[in-house]
Amino acid sequence: MIFDRKYLVGLLVGGVLGVSAAFAPVVAQQVHSEEHLEYTREVMKNLGVFSSFDQIIPSMAEQARTLYLRNSPAFSAEIDEATTNAAIALVERRKELDDKVVAIWADRFSFEDIRAIAEFFNSNAGKSFAAQSGVLLQESAVAAKEWGDVISVDIMDMVRKELEEKTDILKK
Repeated sequence: MIFDRKYLVGLLVGGVLGVSAAFAPVVAQQVHSEEHLEYTREVMKNLGVFSSFDQIIPSMAEQARTLYLRNSPAFSAEIDEATTNAAIALVERRKELDDKVVAIWADRFSFEDIRAIAEFFNSNAGKSFAAQSGVLLQESAVAAKEWGDVISVDIMDMVRKELEEKTDILKK
């Protein structure tokens, strides 16, 4: 199974942000210097965070198109045009999401830390890490899936054996 880097980064970032939002206390958004926000944007760009959100508008437009087509298939040309126009009109609002996520990251990292992270990504090691991160995420996801499949079989076997020894559940 091949995973797209943007998809995996989006999944990772979305998961981290979702878990963080679910368990983090509600805190008022802090005010950050423009330099702090710029370093944060730089780190996020190097990690591919922004590009991981690129499919949100097209995906939402496709969902709307599909819904309207189900209800009015005779108007497919008009529906296609309207959803395309809506998606194009909303592209300029994408900055709202980027700014919101930058603020979330800036709230989590001090200026000194985000600057150090940005400096890391500008180093040879950081550039190498950024270049390899997609492949590493993909290979890690495949390894985790394969391992999970093996563990699933092992658990089923272990439970079956124990139940056979202790009960009549599986003998019927």
